[in-house]
Amino acid sequence: ANQVAVLGTAPSATTQGLLTVEIRVVPTSASDANTAALVSAFLAGGVTLPDSLGGNPSVGSVVLNGEPDTKWMPTIRPHGRTIPITDDGHVPGSLWPNQAPSPSNAARFGWKIWFNDTECTGCRSECRLVLARHTSMSSGADFGGNWTSCASPYQYHGLPEGEHNFYVRGLGGDATPDASPLRFTWTIRFAPEVFFATPPAPFGSGASQTFSLTSNKDRARFEYVFNPGNTYPLEYTQLARGINNVTVTSVIGKNEFFARAIAEGFSSLGTARHAWIYDTWAPTTSITSNQLRNGSAVNKYSSVAFVAKGNDTDAYGNTPSGVGAILLRFTDATGSNFTSPLRDFTAVDGFSGNSARFTIDGMDNLTNGMYSLWVRARDNAGNVANLTTNATGPDRYYVLVTDQVPEAVTIGNATTMEDTLTPTTTIDDVS
Repeated sequence: ANQVAVLGTAPSATTQGLLTVEIRVVPTSASDANTAALVSAFLAGGVTLPDSLGGNPSVGSVVLNGEPDTKWMPTIRPHGRTIPITDDGHVPGSLWPNQAPSPSNAARFGWKIWFNDTECTGCRSECRLVLARHTSMSSGADFGGNWTSCASPYQYHGLPEGEHNFYVRGLGGDATPDASPLRFTWTIRFAPEVFFATPPAPFGSGASQTFSLTSNKDRARFEYVFNPGNTYPLEYTQLARGINNVTVTSVIGKNEFFARAIAEGFSSLGTARHAWIYDTWAPTTSITSNQLRNGSAVNKYSSVAFVAKGNDTDAYGNTPSGVGAILLRFTDATGSNFTSPLRDFTAVDGFSGNSARFTIDGMDNLTNGMYSLWVRARDNAGNVANLTTNATGPDRYYVLVTDQVPEAVTIGNATTMEDTLTPTTTIDDVS
């Protein structure tokens, strides 16, 4: 009954936008905690005071209630549009005819909250982002975001292409929002890009080559250059709108194809480029063995190593595609039996560069008799070597498979010249 609580408020000397609340309870008594609780109940925003004031002042800060004012920090905004009208007179979010596309899909914003002329650093904020695709871009329904808690500065990453609307509002101490949220509208535009819908092959044995083009822009048009040589700048041929396939006729040797996309008044910064070799020349092949002469016998329980080499040199000096594989045919005299280990022109392992090292083994199930090995090189364009008409050509090898094991060689005592030259005449000293 003898206690008095004195309450005083004043703008904070250290933090703009906040109030300093000072409470003094006199005289000092053991019931100061009860008095402090009663005083706290009258403070908007809710201030928790110490349990014991001890007759000394206690200071706390309270965010002002009511509707604050939210203001931009002009240096923390994306380049682009403002509200209600952009600086260049366009409706917010419209495309600038002469503006180069920007690859950035991130945006950073900064703002402050004020009460009259006093900044409120303790006030909370809420943000929302609404995306509305521009009519000239990919179709899609507008969508908006809900208000979520945020703090300045705030940044978005990985935003899609299109028009974006960012809203931010401050909240008073009693969660009263700014009735006029800030709004910033800007447009993200990605530069046109061009791609091959299907990766083309680096080699070919057919003259016709078709390219299918695609872009990150739905309404892009395409243009191309075929075998420009040393021509600069490149002279592009434009395809009609809606056409994304182009077929060219290759020349023997090296070929080049360039394509780019055009959308919204801009060309793709890069090109889709493909280089390939048109090769119609068939390679040649040879087979050798360091273990076995051509046409000699081999024991069926042993193995024989061979080396097959391909040569894809073009007789007219055109750029070849290069040897890509060695095919082996191993068959008997009938030419129709391909039971393992026999085979009919299948690729052998051990291929490297332009040759293959391989071993014939597992012949124990073969019938004794003559067998032939034929090899054919296949180049990277798909051309396969022609077989020689000569039965003893360099691309063929013959082996006589047998189960006969040569007899062991017996080595007897050696006879020397000294053993055969026995003297029969004695020559006396001549006096």
